[in-house]
Amino acid sequence: MTELFEVLEYTIDEISSQKAKYVIQTDPVKKAIDIMRDNRTGCCLVVDSSMNLCGIFTERDVLNYIIDKPEYLDQPVEKFMTRNPQTIGGNESMVIALQMMSNGNFRNLPIVNLEGKPTGMIAISDIMKFIAGRLNEK
Repeated sequence: MTELFEVLEYTIDEISSQKAKYVIQTDPVKKAIDIMRDNRTGCCLVVDSSMNLCGIFTERDVLNYIIDKPEYLDQPVEKFMTRNPQTIGGNESMVIALQMMSNGNFRNLPIVNLEGKPTGMIAISDIMKFIAGRLNEK
């Protein structure tokens, strides 16, 4: 059990390799979906023209709003994104990320630098793969 606790103390920067995939808030939904598909990721960050994070667009948004309404594909992604998503700093531990995801009931967490600009993304699947890999090494 101690091994698990040691693994959970790794920081987000130590385990995350996902660079931030993003669109500008006025980009069409189709562009966000294309980025998600092309990068095989479940979400896309939404930024303003100054690269400030203003939202996140996820597979859930596609399923909840877009799937039956193809006319929405040309609408700005900001209409369907989750605004002001919770974020995490790269120096935080996996434990903090897991708590945030569990409490907020989401699977993806934007990583931001000290200025609050998005630098990456951590998904619950990334954390689980990392934990499984480290525990299998021991």
